[in-house]
Amino acid sequence: MVCDGKGVIKLITSDVEATRAKLEQVHADFDQREILTVTMADRPGALGDFARVLWEANINIDTIYVLDTAGGYTELAIGVDKLEEAKQLPLAQY
Repeated sequence: MVCDGKGVIKLITSDVEATRAKLEQVHADFDQREILTVTMADRPGALGDFARVLWEANINIDTIYVLDTAGGYTELAIGVDKLEEAKQLPLAQY
């Protein structure tokens, strides 16, 4: 995507150290942050219910990626503005 006239790529990696090393090797500018991963039922309204819990805690979602869908569940990677607070919420029920 383009942000402020620059190309931006967002990556989710299972090997943070190797990814960082490769980006440094090619002299890429990058930021790094931890994201929240959640597995929820693949049903209408599940994401809305989940988002309401964050909203009620005054936590904003800025990014959502679908990582996997299988067996009636969807695994999401979610970027939030207050990660440590989000980790304390009862999010496993979704």
